[in-house]
Amino acid sequence: MRRWLVALLALVVVGVGAWAAAARLESPDQAAANAQPPAPAPLTAVVRAGYLHGAVTIAVTVEPQQVRSQVAPAALTGVVTAQVVAPGDVLRPGAPVLRVDGRPLFVLPGDFPLYRDIEPGDQGDDVAALQEGLRAAGFFAGRTDGSYGPRTQAAVKAMYQAAGYEVPRATVEVPVPPAADPQAGAAAGGGDAAEAEGVPADAVPADVPDPAGTRTVPGGPRVLRSEVLMVGGLPATVRSLAAVGSQLAEGAAVFDVTVGDLVLATTVPGASAGVLAVGAEAVFAGDEGDARASVTAIDHDAETGDARIVLTVSEGVISAGITYTVTIENPAGEDEAGLLVPVTAVVSRGGVSSVYVADGDSFREVAVTVAGQQGGVAAVEALDPDAGLVAGASVRIGPEAAGAPADTADATDG
Repeated sequence: MRRWLVALLALVVVGVGAWAAAARLESPDQAAANAQPPAPAPLTAVVRAGYLHGAVTIAVTVEPQQVRSQVAPAALTGVVTAQVVAPGDVLRPGAPVLRVDGRPLFVLPGDFPLYRDIEPGDQGDDVAALQEGLRAAGFFAGRTDGSYGPRTQAAVKAMYQAAGYEVPRATVEVPVPPAADPQAGAAAGGGDAAEAEGVPADAVPADVPDPAGTRTVPGGPRVLRSEVLMVGGLPATVRSLAAVGSQLAEGAAVFDVTVGDLVLATTVPGASAGVLAVGAEAVFAGDEGDARASVTAIDHDAETGDARIVLTVSEGVISAGITYTVTIENPAGEDEAGLLVPVTAVVSRGGVSSVYVADGDSFREVAVTVAGQQGGVAAVEALDPDAGLVAGASVRIGPEAAGAPADTADATDG
């Protein structure tokens, strides 16, 4: 019995040893195969929704929309004796801006400067422009007929009186009628003559006859080119003024004003403007929270190569002179956001572009159109909208995308 147990145990030991030896033995092919590294896992990228041209962030400063400079016409000469307004004030129609040689310099809205001093009874385009300017200032309510008659004269007088100045008057020559008492006769004749000439009775002072038998009496209000400037774009904000003590002459700067709403602006090298397009929307933090603006102008300077970018605020509050940081999410003004993939995910075969979308443990080919590419990113759209190419999906990337041969996988449309 003992011999049989020993023999059985010996057989078991021999069998186990043989199995172990066989397990350690392998063919050369098996050894070579086992020496190869494991197959690499496919590289993938996530499809994202967005604009092909990425967001742009720039610093912009609040500036006036337009700056206008007013220069002195030929008739405006003299020394600036006072500034009636100050920088930052709003310059309104019918308001004086300076005193020159002690006399006021008024501004009225108009497209061209006065080309003469306007006297009672004058007619012309300049009178019509004066009437419209006085209307804008609130002093004239009559019909614009281009005739400098009593109503327009009264409006000019009211403008001067509202600012606390005497209105300049025309002069009228009237005859002196014969009278027993020269003084009485002169006074009586003066009143009649003044009325005959349309001179207000309260404007006729005592006077002295001249050798020719006439006398000079004040007439109606005059409009002097040296005291009334026609300025476009009123009301406007005063930016700078001629200094007190400065001498005005033709072409000298009288004042600068800013016209229009405040805008956001910056100047950058032309290349930095890139694909930025008029109409692109921007967001930023305004004075009272979130604010929005849009690009309204991109002006390239041919001499310097710089580009001036102007944005107009559509929502929010801004303050003059403050710098804000704006973000333009869609700088090129693309119609809508698209699907974006790396350009290495796009394969072209036979003129057809495709991407390979992960589907479980495999990849599914999806034919696409390539709208464009920028900076290694391509904007694509599936020919079949139900093919599963959506934001968040994974696509295979690299020269072996979808197992395509390396010499065709890196060809892209674009």
